[in-house]
Amino acid sequence: MSRVATNTDPSTDSVGRHKYKQKFSVTSLIFSGLVSAMVYIFALTGGSFKQLVIVQVVFALWVMCSITFSQGRVVFSIHGIFILLVLAVVLTSNLAVNFNNYAAVDQSFAFSVAHVVGILIFAFAAQWAANNLQIDRILKYISWMLMPLIILALVLGWADAEGNRAEPFGVHPNWWGEVTFGFILCSLAVRRVTAKIFFIAAGIGLMVMVQSRGALLGAVVSLIAYLAMQNKQFGPVAVKRLVKFGVMTLGGLFFIMVTGLWTTIQNIVESKILLLDDPYRGVGSGLTGRFDGWWNAVAIFIENPIFGQGFDTLADVHNGFLRWAGEGGILLLGVMLLLIATALVRSWRRRNDWAFVALLGIIAYMMTYPRALNMNLVGMLFFFTLFPWRGALIRSGNVYFPRLRDCYIGKMKNEN
Repeated sequence: MSRVATNTDPSTDSVGRHKYKQKFSVTSLIFSGLVSAMVYIFALTGGSFKQLVIVQVVFALWVMCSITFSQGRVVFSIHGIFILLVLAVVLTSNLAVNFNNYAAVDQSFAFSVAHVVGILIFAFAAQWAANNLQIDRILKYISWMLMPLIILALVLGWADAEGNRAEPFGVHPNWWGEVTFGFILCSLAVRRVTAKIFFIAAGIGLMVMVQSRGALLGAVVSLIAYLAMQNKQFGPVAVKRLVKFGVMTLGGLFFIMVTGLWTTIQNIVESKILLLDDPYRGVGSGLTGRFDGWWNAVAIFIENPIFGQGFDTLADVHNGFLRWAGEGGILLLGVMLLLIATALVRSWRRRNDWAFVALLGIIAYMMTYPRALNMNLVGMLFFFTLFPWRGALIRSGNVYFPRLRDCYIGKMKNEN
């Protein structure tokens, strides 16, 4: 009779993999607090750009000081450094080549330079955090920190909207949609199922209230991908279970169509959520003139296919990919598409479910999103997905499982 061996080593799991227990990191908590502070300051000041810049500068200085005065040597992956260098070269060369275009389109060149510097600092901070901090805890901290603001925005929006598009604290609804989208992505890393469901439900409710259709689309894509991959193994088994999930989804859609519920749901989605029949924001209005912006970006790309017109010159184009094409030409668009594709493959292979589903949602959101590279919550989460992490989120408890196959510069520093 064959005998099944049992694992008795308390330092390993049931299949012999070594457990990794995270230590509490004050640095990760401060990182989360400063990112969350950017959201609070902008909301509570009614959209004050000056106050937001102050917090962004404080965040950048804190990152530099944390790296400079860190105990031990800070870890950076060669892959991550290469991504930073590529972004820096592409963005700075774009500014240099298109210097004369900024005056023609009435866009401040100095502002665009400052914006590029800020974006590179944010990318640098994300790369540092990916290798030295606890990304899963940063995501959870941010979701808990932002929850009071989301609830308050729901209450204010419910009281003031009166059937119209809500604007909590007098801030533009699309900003709230962007923040709520980032909040939902962070909530996917929350360990407690009840809290996760509550956070996501509150976020979806606020998105509907402010009528942020692009953010809602991105959130739905991420949630569907998350449900399809949750508690599933990668490899051949994952493919089979994803196929099973797809079959079940198609079966549900077939049931809805047979029972006649499809028409009712379609009317609610088209009229109440997507507002496709709305005279001011529907298809008849070109989605509030966005069709014109998309065609304008395509025309500029055709006219300037290599370097585009200049970074930050098409701020009104509500499509991140078309904006990259029009502003940065094939260089910026090609580099970003390559980084996104590489990140998707890497996160799939390394079992980083959060990065995979978050990036899918961000891709969907970018279809209607004018700020694909920015110094805000979604911008930071986007950079989190692009850089390789020191570890990956494991669904059993959402903790790091170290994967140190990258070549690193320096030694691993101790967590605070």
